[in-house]
Amino acid sequence: MLYRLGIEFSSDTKMEYPRIIAPGDVHRTRIENQQPDVNKGLDKASFDLKNSIVRLQCDFGDGPTYGTGFFVNFPCSMYDVILTAAHNLINNEKVTVQTLKVFCAKTEKNAKNTGQGTEKEKIESEPVAGFKICPQYIEILETMSKDSDKGPKASAKGPKAPDKGSYDYGIILLVKDKTKESNRQGLGLNLGLSSHITLQGSKMANVSGYGGNDPTSPLQHSSGQVIKTGVKQCVEYKAPTEQGMSGSPVWIPYGGHPMVVGIHNMRPKTKVGGSRGTKMTEEVFRTICAWLGIGFFGKRLCALGKKNKPHNTYLSFFQHSDFAKVFLGSSEEARNQDNVTFDIMPTTIFPRWAGRHVLYAFKFHRPPTWKDDKKCWVEWQPKQQRAILVDTLKDVNLVRLDEKLLKSGNKRLLVLIPAPGDPSKIQELRMYDDDRDEDDIEDGMTEFAGVSFGRWGDKADMVGSRMFVIE
Repeated sequence: MLYRLGIEFSSDTKMEYPRIIAPGDVHRTRIENQQPDVNKGLDKASFDLKNSIVRLQCDFGDGPTYGTGFFVNFPCSMYDVILTAAHNLINNEKVTVQTLKVFCAKTEKNAKNTGQGTEKEKIESEPVAGFKICPQYIEILETMSKDSDKGPKASAKGPKAPDKGSYDYGIILLVKDKTKESNRQGLGLNLGLSSHITLQGSKMANVSGYGGNDPTSPLQHSSGQVIKTGVKQCVEYKAPTEQGMSGSPVWIPYGGHPMVVGIHNMRPKTKVGGSRGTKMTEEVFRTICAWLGIGFFGKRLCALGKKNKPHNTYLSFFQHSDFAKVFLGSSEEARNQDNVTFDIMPTTIFPRWAGRHVLYAFKFHRPPTWKDDKKCWVEWQPKQQRAILVDTLKDVNLVRLDEKLLKSGNKRLLVLIPAPGDPSKIQELRMYDDDRDEDDIEDGMTEFAGVSFGRWGDKADMVGSRMFVIE
């Protein structure tokens, strides 16, 4: 059943994570590797989907069709970003949208006749700066076109085509406008929620979008059981949808926020009813980051050397060690190392009204000769003064990146680790070189357990550096 958005949201969502250690037990390497308790409901005082979800009017040259999109506050300096289904931007004949209009519902107070004012809904079209379409989706359309030219028999004999729905996504770009921030609040994203275990444990998926063919139609809400999440990049759910809702967010409540786990795009292949969408996987995150030029991929975290000790200090992992260390050397020497490279991705993004910083995750480029290739996410353990590699991305893996402007005009980054369950308690990453000099470096003393943590901003008895560059 579809509902108009006048309802109260409730959820029995349970974020289920595999238990690693039994209650009361303490394991020396995994003492903090547990997901903290998180509020599974919504902050209804701030929650208003109308400020985050937009109506799309798409004209491919033969008249308008309608779809849905939604804002997510990616850390992009130039654009506000709308996620949507790719087929709102390109049709099956590979024709890209000729005229694209974005309608944001905006509430204005009309004080005519009364001193208190009344609420009046106003729909306005926003100018579009550009859009991007998943390249795999375009390739699938091209393959389908070639197969249809060959006839049905040739298509049946050919290799199985990739799942179209898994890649049916794209983004729309609007130029940032401070005066319109209240109407571009955005939904949240959390890459850690896309795992098979988490989505199956969530039980219920919510879909919110605009149905029908009228730009003034009200926002609708639907919910239903998550029925399939094992497909690599697809999620299926019993929530009923209708034409016009393609591109709607598929979301679950988490931490008081509506967190997107998929982009609705079509019906399931099997005849079980319900709907399906593109799952917000790491691949989708990486594609969007590449489009927007955000995040740092194949980079090194470096504390720059000084005049008397010009060698740099790099965050690294070594095959014979269970925890992070540092590598000491020049930029050129670091480029020749295979154990100092990371992808640093924005993996948790909050609605604008939450007032929370974007959180990043470090993913280690594990050399191919190492074992346990799934252990690649950096987990920070300030209480134990160390960092380790784990195979699952969770909230305890996340950090803030704060930019600091030096008196010289140069910029540096602080890596800040919020305490699990209490983001107000923040630790900062520090790296030090054991006071080794250049003779030590030349003698091969380039490895050291120089990773530590301290209270954010507390410089008393601080050893090493708290400010870094990414190279």
